[in-house]
Amino acid sequence: MICILLPSTRRSRYTTFPLLLLLGFLAVAFFSACDSGGDNEGTVATAEVRFLHASADAENLTILANGEQVVTGFTFNRDPATDPALTDYEDVPVEGTVEVQSEDGSSLLTVDASQLEADAQYMVVLAGGLAAGQNAGTSTPQAIILRDEFPDLADDEIGLRLIHASASAPPVDIFLVPPGGDAQPDNRLIEGVSFTETFPSGSSSFAVETIPSEGRILTVPTQVGPLELPIGTGGASFPPGRHVTAIATDTAPGSQFPIVALVQVD
Repeated sequence: MICILLPSTRRSRYTTFPLLLLLGFLAVAFFSACDSGGDNEGTVATAEVRFLHASADAENLTILANGEQVVTGFTFNRDPATDPALTDYEDVPVEGTVEVQSEDGSSLLTVDASQLEADAQYMVVLAGGLAAGQNAGTSTPQAIILRDEFPDLADDEIGLRLIHASASAPPVDIFLVPPGGDAQPDNRLIEGVSFTETFPSGSSSFAVETIPSEGRILTVPTQVGPLELPIGTGGASFPPGRHVTAIATDTAPGSQFPIVALVQVD
C-alpha cells in the first residue's frame, strides 16, 4: 500500500486566534482614520469678532457669517454718555462672507472674511449713518476692521485707538491737550483723518501715550465745537492704564449735534 500524506486543512486554534485579533485591529484603525479625516475636512478655522454699532439710523441689524446668524436685533445706543452698543466676541469663520442686514432683510454691507486671521481677535465697527452717507454720496454703513491686540501699559500710560466713523464730517485733526490749554501743532497727534481712517494711521492697534500727572484732554475740533475726552484729570475722566477706543460718529437725523463720540474702554 502506498500512503500519500496530504496537507491538513485544519488550522490550530492557537494560530487562528491571533490572526482574528490582527484583522479586528486593522478594521478599527481603518474606520477610525476615516472618521478622523471626515472631522478635519468639516472643521473651519474661526476668528473671535465683536461688533460695535456706530450707524445711528440703522436699526435692528442682523449679522450673518456664511448665512448663519451670529447677532440679531443689533441697535445703536442713542445715549453717548453710556457704553456703546458692542457685542461679545463671536466665532466667525475666516472664509466666506460676513453680511449685515437691515430690519427688512435687505443687505447693507458684505465683508470678505478672508481679511480675518484664524484664532485672532477683532473689533468690527459699523461706521456712518445711513442718511449722513446718502447726503455725502457715500455708501454707509461701512465696516472698519480693527485687530484687538492690547499692548502692556505702565501706570502712567494709556492705549489710544481713534476712529473717524462720521460720514458727515470732513477730515479732522486730533490733539492731546494739557488741561486748560488749547489745540496747538505741538500737541497734535495726527492731522487730516478722514471717514473710516484711524489713529494710529495705517494700523488697527493702539498707540501707547504717556499721560503726565496733571492729565491730558483728547480733543477733536469740529464745526459745531470740540469733542473732548479727559484722561487722568480726576473726577469723571478716564484713568491711565487702560485701552481706549474712541469713535466719532454721526447721530440720527434731527439730532441737536450731528456728531458724537463713542468710547469703549478695555
